[in-house]
Amino acid sequence: MTIPASIIALDSLAAWALKGARARDFLQGYVTSDLHALRTDRWQVTAFCTLKGRVLATAYVTGSATEVTFLMPTDMIEPVLTSLQKYLAFARGSELLRLPMRAVAGIGDLEYPAVDLPSDLRLSLRLADAKTEASNDESLWRLHEIEAGFAQVTAPISEAFLPQMLGLDALGAVSFSKGCYLGQEVVTRAAHKGQVKRRLRRISLASVHDPIVGQKLADATGRECGVLAAYARNPSNVREAIALAVVSGEPELPIDICAATTS
Repeated sequence: MTIPASIIALDSLAAWALKGARARDFLQGYVTSDLHALRTDRWQVTAFCTLKGRVLATAYVTGSATEVTFLMPTDMIEPVLTSLQKYLAFARGSELLRLPMRAVAGIGDLEYPAVDLPSDLRLSLRLADAKTEASNDESLWRLHEIEAGFAQVTAPISEAFLPQMLGLDALGAVSFSKGCYLGQEVVTRAAHKGQVKRRLRRISLASVHDPIVGQKLADATGRECGVLAAYARNPSNVREAIALAVVSGEPELPIDICAATTS
């Protein structure tokens, strides 16, 4: 059976770019993925870290040696650009641009640049005119991100986790061979010394209410066991929802929101 393609406007994401002769080489020192593998017809998953190796924000990235474009949660663009601002002097001749374009996602057989996420369906993204018509319900796209094991880092969980805790290494969003980047020493040491005790897991929540990313979770015994990283309901069946959580050990199921964090 052929599944119709879906076109979805991702208005929770916004784009910015760095243009210039040294754009890619400069940014190589500030993201976790290897930008030398960039292609204009694909989107990588990447992350910006703090000096302590904690993920400041995640993003999709595409481009070339002279023009690199990021698509990321709107609420994280300012913190990322503020973090980069003090280093931009090293990107001589490069221009930082906010792009007034709309992010449009494709699910299924569409000729958009593909996204490097594991999925049974083709996932893709493009930047389009702000007036481009598309569905405004992002839940289906979020569902596919979660099924692929990708939790976008937004303000509630910014600077809370190492890339490995969010499974970014499993998605190919962390290079352990490309050389130095901001936070790289901490990230590499944690990987080699097995210091990562918390990991991303896909879970089903017992709650019938929509939770908020960043809320603490408890297992069946009432023990606090983790933090909610991503959540989406199935638009085809609103009773069905899945989530990603950073959890410790093997919590007793079912998992739900901690009573102390509910209103």
